[in-house]
Amino acid sequence: MDVSRILSTCVPVAPAKHASTSLTTADQLLQRARDRHGYEVAPELSVLFPRGCIEPGAVYHCGGPGALSVVCALVGTATRDNKWTAFVNMSFLNMDAVADYGVALQRVVSVQCPAFLSAEKHAQVLGSLVEGCDLVVTSDPQCSPSGARSVVARAKRNRTSVFIVGKHCFSVDTVVSTRVHKWEFQDRLSSRSLAIDVHHQRTQQKMSVCVELPDAAGAVSVIV
Repeated sequence: MDVSRILSTCVPVAPAKHASTSLTTADQLLQRARDRHGYEVAPELSVLFPRGCIEPGAVYHCGGPGALSVVCALVGTATRDNKWTAFVNMSFLNMDAVADYGVALQRVVSVQCPAFLSAEKHAQVLGSLVEGCDLVVTSDPQCSPSGARSVVARAKRNRTSVFIVGKHCFSVDTVVSTRVHKWEFQDRLSSRSLAIDVHHQRTQQKMSVCVELPDAAGAVSVIV
């Protein structure tokens, strides 16, 4: 039997190709670590979230009299960690007050859409921002239901967290509600005691904390 002739007609098997499917590269491990990593929040507010952080790609709705203050306090740590935050349609936003809550203004983009802009264009603006920023905060987004779905899909794909204040038609992952316990004024509002309730829609978990915002040091402190 001519063994050499038989071997020459055989198709060689490349075991390395099959072996590689069971291997994990360093790049893949780093990507998995990034996928698990969320946007950090102040320790006083981390108790409100199952993983102790803001989930990348999640949509949050914030309501109540202290909603915007809580949002600023939540995104502040991320901006100081070099994450970009966009504020959309918030012409009433006082940037000095935003800085008081720990937001790094050099990592903030503020966008105001014209009143005549269509719902479709509003969705396009939000879609572009969720692809370019780490966190997006918007007030009363004027999107159609289909436009809202498109924005949410792009946010999840790009791992951008979205915070909505006011009316909306978005599908949200977490609802953040605020109630004021006490106001303190010194010519102007100096601080307030807030009860923050968080309802996570997927897990049905409910978490609460009472905080002073801002406290004497201009930060967040838990009220026991």
